[in-house]
Amino acid sequence: MPGSRNFSPLAPFAAVALIVLAVTVCFWPVLGSGFSNWDDSRNVVFCPQLASPGLSFIPWSFTNFLVGDFKPLVWYSYALDYRLWELSPLGYHLTNLILHALNTVLVWFFLKKIFPFSGRAGRGAVLLATLFWGLHPLRLESVAWISDRKGLLAAAFSLLAFLTWMSPRRPGRGGWLRKLVFPAAAAGALLSKPVSVVLILLIPLLEWMKPRAERLSPGLLALRLSPLFVASAAVAYVAFYGQARSGSLLPLGVVGLPARAGYALIGLVFYPFKTLLPLKLSGAYPVPPLAGFQLLAAIAFFVLLVGWVLFRRGRGDSRPVFWLLFYLVGILPLAGFFPAGLVTAADRFSYLPAVAFSGLLLSGPRREWFRLICAGVVLIFAVLTLGRALTVWPTPQSYWLAAVAATPDSLAARAHCGQVLFDGGHPGAAIEHLEAADSLARDSGLADSRMRQAVLNNLAQALRMQGRYAEAELRARQLLQLEDHWLFRYVLGSILQARGLPGEALEQYRMVLASNPAWVPALCEAGIILAGRGNLEEAMVSYRRALRADPASPRARYYLALALLDGGRRAEARELLEGLTRRYPASRWLARARLAAEKGFAAARDIVVPPSPDIPFQDGRRTETPLDD
Repeated sequence: MPGSRNFSPLAPFAAVALIVLAVTVCFWPVLGSGFSNWDDSRNVVFCPQLASPGLSFIPWSFTNFLVGDFKPLVWYSYALDYRLWELSPLGYHLTNLILHALNTVLVWFFLKKIFPFSGRAGRGAVLLATLFWGLHPLRLESVAWISDRKGLLAAAFSLLAFLTWMSPRRPGRGGWLRKLVFPAAAAGALLSKPVSVVLILLIPLLEWMKPRAERLSPGLLALRLSPLFVASAAVAYVAFYGQARSGSLLPLGVVGLPARAGYALIGLVFYPFKTLLPLKLSGAYPVPPLAGFQLLAAIAFFVLLVGWVLFRRGRGDSRPVFWLLFYLVGILPLAGFFPAGLVTAADRFSYLPAVAFSGLLLSGPRREWFRLICAGVVLIFAVLTLGRALTVWPTPQSYWLAAVAATPDSLAARAHCGQVLFDGGHPGAAIEHLEAADSLARDSGLADSRMRQAVLNNLAQALRMQGRYAEAELRARQLLQLEDHWLFRYVLGSILQARGLPGEALEQYRMVLASNPAWVPALCEAGIILAGRGNLEEAMVSYRRALRADPASPRARYYLALALLDGGRRAEARELLEGLTRRYPASRWLARARLAAEKGFAAARDIVVPPSPDIPFQDGRRTETPLDD
């Protein structure tokens, strides 16, 4: 094996450049993806705090628990993206891609610390193991999903903490820098993703990997790590509080200890199996994620892996044991014992723990044939990653359709797929997935869960849009049996109105407004019914209430103009219509209404209600309840 004298000082720069180039080539298609319907709306698109991060942003970033997360630093990264890109998704995806490229470079440095090979072949093996991690298809979800910024940032800070801790402890210059960088990096990891509390166990593992003469005594190690332990305990408490407060963390009454233990054990074998065979990847695996033959194969592979590690330990090599423990410690909090909604397994959970599999590769045979096999595997996985980035991630629809194709028995995949198809204006296609999701929810004991509420809500509206009013009403009434919520009464009211039962619909809208007096869609729909009955003054009161709640509402302005025309108040109507026409000059419905104002014929008789969708009359009518992720 060539010695260190063949080492070129430019080799590290060449390796870093190759890593960045390879990551960019494999993941560049994600730059063309948009925002997903999977938490991106709440984290970025409809998060007004990002637009003006003033002094109030600091306490807000530490005290809000949107989608159940405690992630102060992530909010600052989103705010910076907003300052640079506003709501252009390309910028947010670019930040994720840059972070992953940085993390892959940090993994390369980390592996070099553990495996300080001196020869060209050894350094090539470290580079190959790094690319195995960085280009693997399991990394794609973390890079392509904007809302997993937390995982990318936490990994970057954790790897920096590892490298700092592993640096030699020499007296003199530079020691103060290491003492500052490690706590700052650890704090950054904790403030990005609370699961980084595993650092309190991973750092002692790193200490164990040092030569015996360089290790700290147990007492001094505990003393040095005591601030990290206190910070980790505080972050863990806040994280559990946030998850429980948002309803994301399922209580023991819903998922008991035996089920949690089973999910955790399956989760331990799931990620090594998916790393070996990254096929049928899904954004929402069923619960449990593996069953039948696949579960048996995963268990067999994991047992063989543990057996090989113990064999190597018997031969005096402790590094495989270190990597096995690194994986177990890193994945245990995410293995399924603390289920969030229906998520007990996800590709993104393996992001940092999967570094262990690259370490195990480097602990394997140092033979040319083994390196050639690994190079072939890395190339295959890189092609798979690029293919999924091109075909799966371009749109939320393509993503969830692929998830359903891979895991048709996943309640979460079916529910999300149905929602995104419904949002995309494909109610017929959405119904199939939503009905399947409803059946899966009832069969899995989640018949009264928030997930089923969201499914029934979307299903009722999709059936209404298809003209299947009786079925839609049945689903809406099932929804109200789960929870008597004003939002669900609005859904029922819209169905009854479409069925030609305006009196019953008006009763539902009045119940909605008793709970939420400023709900613009209910005010407008109630006004339409009242105007149709000839109660123009009462209808105009309803429309004006809607305008007070939302002065920019085109829907309320349009219908108020129609009511004014019916009441003979053409000048007021014309003023409202002129303002709308400036915003929507191509609307043929506004043109007809303005003609009515000029010619004087009755709007109610000659203008079709409701108007064509050439004016965006939604006014917040998106009424799906959020899905549990």
